[in-house]
Amino acid sequence: MDVLDTVIAGIVTYNPALERLIENIDAVKRQVKHILIVDNGSENYGDILNRLPSGISYIKNSENQGIAKALCQIMEYAKKQNFKWVLTLDQDSIIKEGLVKEYLKYANDSSLSDVAMFTCLIKDRNFKDLKNESQNENVIDVPYCITSASFTNVDKYFCTQGYDTNFFIDAVDFDLCFTLRENGYKIS
Repeated sequence: MDVLDTVIAGIVTYNPALERLIENIDAVKRQVKHILIVDNGSENYGDILNRLPSGISYIKNSENQGIAKALCQIMEYAKKQNFKWVLTLDQDSIIKEGLVKEYLKYANDSSLSDVAMFTCLIKDRNFKDLKNESQNENVIDVPYCITSASFTNVDKYFCTQGYDTNFFIDAVDFDLCFTLRENGYKIS
C-alpha cells in the first residue's frame, strides 16, 4: 500500500473566499490523495461546489456548529475510512510543498512513536515574525500548536476525548493539545 493512502487532508470551511480556498486545495492536492471538506453552513455553498476539483469528499452541515464539531467530523470520517493520519487545514491555509512528505518521514520514525500530533513552523503572509519562522532542530516537543497544518494520528486521537465541541472556535486547538498531553502523548 502506498503510504499516501494512509493520509487524508481535512479542510473546514465557512463562507470562504473562493480564490484562497482553491489556492489551499491546489497546494494540498499535490501532496495527498484524499481531501475532505466539512462545510459549516456557508452561504456560498453552491459556489464552493462549482469550484471544487473532482475527487474531493464533502460534508455539508446545515448550520455553523463551530470548528470543533467540524474537526470531530473529519476525525470520525478518517477513522471510518481507515486513515492513519489527518492533515487539518483552515480554509485559508496554504501549505508548503513537501510538508506531508516531511511529516510522514517523522511519523514513521519509531523513536517518535509517542507523538500524537506533528506541527510545522507557521508563516503568516500578513506579517513577518522571524523568531517564529526559523528553527534549528528538525523535531522538537512543543506544549501546544494550532490546528491548521497539524498532522494528527487517528488512533491516538481516539484514545482521548478528542475535540471539545463545547468550544466554538477559540481554544479548540490548544484544548486538544492539552488533552493529548494529559493522555501521555507528545506534540512535535
